[in-house]
Amino acid sequence: MTATHGECVVTEIRDSDGGVKLRIDRADPVVRISRLLLDWMPRPPSDRPATFDGKVLRIHGVNQTVVYRIRDTMEPVPGHPGCWDYIGEWPD
Repeated sequence: MTATHGECVVTEIRDSDGGVKLRIDRADPVVRISRLLLDWMPRPPSDRPATFDGKVLRIHGVNQTVVYRIRDTMEPVPGHPGCWDYIGEWPD
């Protein structure tokens, strides 16, 4: 089976005051998202530029906002018991 997911590439920008902003360099409509990344994301409401509420990942970039809804759970990650990835896609 061939991969049916693309990429979401985000660059972190730190300002002189220590604040963090994100720039979205690429955002495909369907992406593979690591469980570890989602576990690390703050829950809304948050002043952070990216959040995950358990179903939806929101990335507020300086150039655009991207929203991925979790669609499917993928197979376990080889070599990492209890760890699996998700497929996220833009909502209709």
